[in-house]
Amino acid sequence: DRSTWGKNILKMERRLDIVLFGATGFTGKLVLEYMLTKYPQSCKWAIAGRNKQKLQAVASEVVAEFGKTKKEVIEILIADGDDLASLKTLCSHTRVVMTTVGPFFQYGLNLVRACAETGTHYCDITGEPQFVNTVINQYDELAIKNKARLVPSCGYDSIPSDLGSLMLYLEMKKRHNLGVGFLHNTTHLQGGGSHGTFLSGLGVLNHVLSSVQRFFEYMDPYLFCRNLRDFPPPRLTTMIANRDFLFPGYDTTFGMWYAPFVMAMPNTRVVRRSHALLAVHRSAVAHTAPLGYGSEFVYRESTLSSKLLPAWLPGPIRFVLGMFLAVGMTLGLFLVVFIIAIPPVRRLIERRLVSGTGPSKEVQNSGFFENLLYAVSDSPKQNGQHAIVKGRIFSSGDPGYKSTSRLLAESALCLAFDLPQSAPYGVLTPASACGQHLITRLRKAGVVFEVEEK
Repeated sequence: DRSTWGKNILKMERRLDIVLFGATGFTGKLVLEYMLTKYPQSCKWAIAGRNKQKLQAVASEVVAEFGKTKKEVIEILIADGDDLASLKTLCSHTRVVMTTVGPFFQYGLNLVRACAETGTHYCDITGEPQFVNTVINQYDELAIKNKARLVPSCGYDSIPSDLGSLMLYLEMKKRHNLGVGFLHNTTHLQGGGSHGTFLSGLGVLNHVLSSVQRFFEYMDPYLFCRNLRDFPPPRLTTMIANRDFLFPGYDTTFGMWYAPFVMAMPNTRVVRRSHALLAVHRSAVAHTAPLGYGSEFVYRESTLSSKLLPAWLPGPIRFVLGMFLAVGMTLGLFLVVFIIAIPPVRRLIERRLVSGTGPSKEVQNSGFFENLLYAVSDSPKQNGQHAIVKGRIFSSGDPGYKSTSRLLAESALCLAFDLPQSAPYGVLTPASACGQHLITRLRKAGVVFEVEEK
């Protein structure tokens, strides 16, 4: 009986702590390298996929290059992303599944369902809003029922945005006992792209542009909050203030020009879901906050054009060049999106992408990301002025690959070992699922999370 089998899985002791699904892919291999280098024996983990020969080959290659003794044995499990029964069997062996198999909307929904039905915690590296939205709508209640924590977007999308916002909110509460009314998160990065990333991006465009109704649905700043019935709908002015940046601008707090950021669409919606989950008491944050991060919380995200300029340039020249760069970056982004939005162009790009390719080791090692962010309090201090808290997040290594492999692995370890039983269940965000526990873990792993001194 299938229902009895499912209930038995929920009660079983899992012999493994973590399983990596998709180790033969470009990013999956990097996660495998990270786990073998950092955690060869400190937890029970295995790799999984559908092709045993490919899994054995990548395991042997990684052990030969990164194994401390060169004799490490990596356990291999077989499961097919199209076979729900095999995925449930996989889940029965482990407490946490982390996956890099994308595009997630195309290949990842069965694994999420298997985790939700078997009470297995889950994390991934998706930046696909249509995938996250589907997971929320289909599996949130089931995951709560079976005590599973499903946490999409545990890579560069969207941990710096999500945990950075949480960090500043907690600092605002600590220093001033106030909430956050406005938070601006800006990013500056250096890195490359891969076959999987480009396919995921094309999949987002295919989905969002499939109908006028769907396009406007995904423009909703609170898209990921719609299923939270206890979360009061924001006022119209707050909805408008939370719209995505479409034009360049100048931020007086940073003293820099900014342009729209290509990944702001999923990141901003993840942050707002964290805010909403805190408001409805489904968050790992230790205290209750009926207003979430703050009254009429506004979150915006952009990329800083001025960071591309040499620091030695005189102020007026930096100002003018930063403005031209911001305008150019904005026009370039819209031009690329416009061209890719043409269906024949998308199909041509898809045919020319080579599976399993990605940035070279040199690009991975020289890459980085840096997020500068600040929060303004939702009400004034006793002196009548609003408080401002600034922060910075930095990680060496290509954002989408080397850094993402670290972020995903540490997220899985956090789900496996760091959370109290009182932590919430359901479809969560990195901030609402793991909270300060993940910030602490990532700091130990070399990711900088810092707030500006008073």
